[in-house]
Amino acid sequence: MANGAGRLSDDDLALFGRLLGRYCEFDLDQFDNWIVATSHGDVFVTLTRQDPPEDHMTAYRRIPT
Repeated sequence: MANGAGRLSDDDLALFGRLLGRYCEFDLDQFDNWIVATSHGDVFVTLTRQDPPEDHMTAYRRIPT
């Protein structure tokens, strides 16, 4: 994480996964919705404990925590 600009390094992704896992473990109740501003427009993020429909499970990527 030299200057915090550009794509995430493997170490950055690992840290992101650990922090997100910790957030989900201790701070997430039922759901949370975020808007993240980027140079390509807003990104909408939904975190939820509700299971998606089974036929949509392949659309998800498991993040190591």
